[in-house]
Amino acid sequence: MPEIPVPVGDFITSKAAQTISPIPAAGPNQRGPNCGFYALAYVMLYWYERQQAYGGDFGVSKPLEARTHNAQATPSPSGFWAGAAKKVSAGVGSYYSLRHYGKHNLLTAYGSVFNAENLVRVARGNGSQYDGQFDGHVISTRDAGAFVRVVKALLAIECPVIVPFDVSNTGDPMAKTGERAHWATIIGTYDDGADGAIHYHWGKFRYCPLLDFGQSNAQLTGNMFLAFRKCEATRGTQVVRDYMTAATVKMYQDAGFVVKARPGTVTNYEFCQPRSVADLKLLAQLKSYAPKLSEALEADKLKAHGFDAMNLTNAGLKDKIVVIYPRTARDFVRAIT
Repeated sequence: MPEIPVPVGDFITSKAAQTISPIPAAGPNQRGPNCGFYALAYVMLYWYERQQAYGGDFGVSKPLEARTHNAQATPSPSGFWAGAAKKVSAGVGSYYSLRHYGKHNLLTAYGSVFNAENLVRVARGNGSQYDGQFDGHVISTRDAGAFVRVVKALLAIECPVIVPFDVSNTGDPMAKTGERAHWATIIGTYDDGADGAIHYHWGKFRYCPLLDFGQSNAQLTGNMFLAFRKCEATRGTQVVRDYMTAATVKMYQDAGFVVKARPGTVTNYEFCQPRSVADLKLLAQLKSYAPKLSEALEADKLKAHGFDAMNLTNAGLKDKIVVIYPRTARDFVRAIT
């Protein structure tokens, strides 16, 4: 049950769904491995539009977009001077996008945020131009049943929920132990004989059984070790510039794009923590052991410490959901959960 085939408002009416209001229009499709930033940007935009539509004193300004050049890549690479300008701007607390904030504050290396607590840190934006406007917290659920109860309680007060899960090619929740880990925003629930969820990601509205989300969320125990290269894919006037895995490069090539890759790789150490080695659980310690983790793995330097690249535990995703809200609504939302 992937994309909603009719205008989302018609679907909501037909299901007598409980949803957030207003529902922000679908934005651009996600670019690159930045799903956390896109989910967060959508939720922050919702609270801003709610303030605009119904009044109130949320005290939030129009939020940053998920990433700089949100809809598509610039015609030419940003280059040294643009990168330097972003660094200077960040140094005085002015960020171009949520992704810019995450990268400057070392919450992501290449665009992913696969740590629930780090997603809250980006929302709070300490030291940024939106510092103090938003807050959030991570809710731990015991099982899929508890997941369903918490999500329904939050949607009952029109508070959206950001959920990590394994995603299928059709956008539905699935079980891959974290190999396909992804973020989506649940914006509504309904009773159709069983609890259903209306969710938003990849620039589309979708629906599925709410329990499927809970079950997928509860099995996020590992993820493949991946290496990314910064690439540019072009096909006619289309330009995609982002971090890509070897599989992503092949996907673009099969679709007729010409792909150029910069030398060097970035690994997803931020994504994962070794399951069995206590002294490697902190990211700072992991970096000190192996600043270039991919090279260390190739040289078998970490195997003596029990590090298995095929058996990693996600850094704070299993049994967790993220709730983001205006700082002024903090006590109200927290009273529900």
